[in-house]
Amino acid sequence: MNKNEDSEKSHKKHHEKWKIIMFFVFFIAFSIVILILAYQASQNMALLAEQYFKNEQEIKTVEPVEIIQEAKEERIESNLDENYYTTFQNDIETDLYYQIDFETKERNLPEENLEMFGTYPVISGGIKNQDDINAYIEDLALYVWDYYTNEIEESEDKPLDWYWQMNSYVTYTSESVMSVVIEETWASEESWYMNITSINIDVENGFILENDQILHIDEEFAKDFIARSNAQNGSVEVLEYMSPYEVYDFLSDSNSNIIFYTPLGMEVGFIYVVDDTMGYVTATYQDYEKYLKNF
Repeated sequence: MNKNEDSEKSHKKHHEKWKIIMFFVFFIAFSIVILILAYQASQNMALLAEQYFKNEQEIKTVEPVEIIQEAKEERIESNLDENYYTTFQNDIETDLYYQIDFETKERNLPEENLEMFGTYPVISGGIKNQDDINAYIEDLALYVWDYYTNEIEESEDKPLDWYWQMNSYVTYTSESVMSVVIEETWASEESWYMNITSINIDVENGFILENDQILHIDEEFAKDFIARSNAQNGSVEVLEYMSPYEVYDFLSDSNSNIIFYTPLGMEVGFIYVVDDTMGYVTATYQDYEKYLKNF
């Protein structure tokens, strides 16, 4: 009787022992499976994240250049008459008492994703205040270059990528007046920007003509500008949503207006930033003289 009870107790203890062992084996196996699944999931997430940031970087790197190029192509391929100024270009007379040369600034560091290139005109020949006028053109043309090299390059927050391209055009030269247009694009890993700057020079008297000194611009002028742009450029989306008064604001603001002489007359327009859209629009004024201010 006592022997049988001991045997039964021993059997029960043995059975309980195996239950505990099997529980731990199952628990360990389950934990290993969970760890493997978690590792695989983390790897997949890492690959997805890597691909995402790679795509983002590609977008940030390519987008600014593509946007500007598309804008140029759209402008060039519009229904333009031969009487309309279609794209920025040099028009430099060679028999004047002053001459034009171009200086180049360039830096290219592929290992830092740094690309900077620009050209700007330099006047020689002895016009009045020539050194001051050349310095004025150079300061405007190299503003972004100087900002990067003096403020950004040595800072702790320097962006990983930096792209800047600036092209200058002498769009008109004569014995009395000269026009320069600076077209530039720059971008970093976080943002991109474009700008058009027009400079008009009274070379006879040796001073800069500020844009608001040249034309009399009011709301009626803005209405006329919209009509001329529609005829020259076709439908321009930003003008479809602007009132004449808003167009007047852009045309009369020295921070946004574009005014320069060409062989066809005078090109007038503005650069705009509306919502997240940036661009510019101009129209050709062969009859610009009736809008001139007395200066």
